[in-house]
Amino acid sequence: MTEISPVKRSDGLLTVELGPSIKAQWVQWCKERELLPGKTIKRLVDTAMAKGLELAISANAAQVKVKVVPSADKGAQIGKEIYFRPTEHQAIQAVSEAQGFGFHEWVIAAVRAALTNAPSYGQAELELLTRSNMQMVQVVAELTALRKGMTQPDQAQQLQALREQH
Repeated sequence: MTEISPVKRSDGLLTVELGPSIKAQWVQWCKERELLPGKTIKRLVDTAMAKGLELAISANAAQVKVKVVPSADKGAQIGKEIYFRPTEHQAIQAVSEAQGFGFHEWVIAAVRAALTNAPSYGQAELELLTRSNMQMVQVVAELTALRKGMTQPDQAQQLQALREQH
């Protein structure tokens, strides 16, 4: 018979070192609102796990807004908002337009390229690639037509001449 081990209270505890200053501020904040600090932290964690949590941080005129949501395994999308300074925004706008991306797509492509060390192609590159592929198809068609009009000895002689050139 298998014994079921009892759940210990410590299995559900989380200890966080806030430091004296932050703890004092938190306790005061809760006191002003007639809240219990421990229960309020638990409610915050429960809410974050159930609905996500938005944080707005501003430091050195930079703003970052992050939304934490349940894992993607549960069918939720993970979303992040990033705020750029006006000069960064203008630079990204100019580069994204020049490369044939929308602003949002360029930022995503830049992040993916940085993470994977792989290139990301904008509309201009895709158009050039399409044109290049069409030219390659034309070259192959012309080579095929030339080959059909040549005898095997002529083909061998032509290949030898090409090898000697390179």
